[in-house]
Amino acid sequence: YATSYRTAYVGDAIQYVLDINKFVTDGWGPWHEAGHLRQQVPWKFYNMGEVQNNIYSLSVEKAFNQPSNLEKSGTYTKAFQYLEQTNKNYDEISDAFVKLVMLWQLQLAYGEDFYPKLHQLYRDMSSNELPQTDENKKQLFMISASKVAKQNLIPFFEKWGLHPNNDTIQKVTALGYPILTAEIWRGTDSNPNSLNVLEGSQFAWSLKGIGDFEFAKVNLNKSTEEMQIDLKAGVPHNYFDSTYASIKVQNTSGKVVYNKEIYGNKQQNAEQAKVPVKVGDYIELTHLEGVHRATITNVEKSIQESFGNKVVYEITKEGLKKVDKIVNPEPDTEAPTQPQGLYASNLTSNSV
Repeated sequence: YATSYRTAYVGDAIQYVLDINKFVTDGWGPWHEAGHLRQQVPWKFYNMGEVQNNIYSLSVEKAFNQPSNLEKSGTYTKAFQYLEQTNKNYDEISDAFVKLVMLWQLQLAYGEDFYPKLHQLYRDMSSNELPQTDENKKQLFMISASKVAKQNLIPFFEKWGLHPNNDTIQKVTALGYPILTAEIWRGTDSNPNSLNVLEGSQFAWSLKGIGDFEFAKVNLNKSTEEMQIDLKAGVPHNYFDSTYASIKVQNTSGKVVYNKEIYGNKQQNAEQAKVPVKVGDYIELTHLEGVHRATITNVEKSIQESFGNKVVYEITKEGLKKVDKIVNPEPDTEAPTQPQGLYASNLTSNSV
């Protein structure tokens, strides 16, 4: 069992801790109890006490490269049967593992950083922001999960029978994130339906400044091999008297085909540019406040993420790949080869 700051084991249950082979291959018991110590009360709503903690059990199982408990037990099949019902109510699901599928699908879709970021979001809340009732916990969870995913997750929660009230719908809509269109509720460990923002052919970047003024938009269409850059007239951010953001494109031969530095407190003129791009080219973007004011959106998947203060992408066949820096092509230093099969001639222009 788990209690304050520790887990305890009665009788021979300790063998699953002391025997490393059992701990790795059959350690659900201790994984489960350790998970209790990581639960956050503000999103432990009705009947979630033995559900929420198993996010961490599944994470340990995955880290040990063990087969998925949800797949071995046939839980996904049960979950999909539930999802086909009408008038669903998540609170009334009696099988804790079926309820767990909803939580786990968020990690499958948005990656292993999803729950660490969710934990941090709740830790950063002031005491008066934290919900006290089960209903308020559910409503805030739907809002918070949408913030972490940077996507309007209302369709996902409604599919699972969590019912957002009007206030929650308005708050999630006001976040401005794209509405989920992918059916992530069909995701499993073997078919995760992962929403990788960098896989695709159409991408859009948004760079914002003070008052959320969008001073630059960049649209990439790999199918047409074209990048559309739109700069809006105005002052991006008058608190910054240096380069606030920049956009750079370099092709495979090493030539910089577009390079724009955007100053914070200087008036920017409206500009438009079409830049040819292809697989192997690099795109570099910087933004001094990029964590909160610069995003990339996968247009086809309707998913979005911030790109931070600096990011470099290489255009690939699959979409984009983040790299540490632009790699310049190696110069051709090979000595010219001696021509073969040539011979001297006494012919002159006058003798021809």
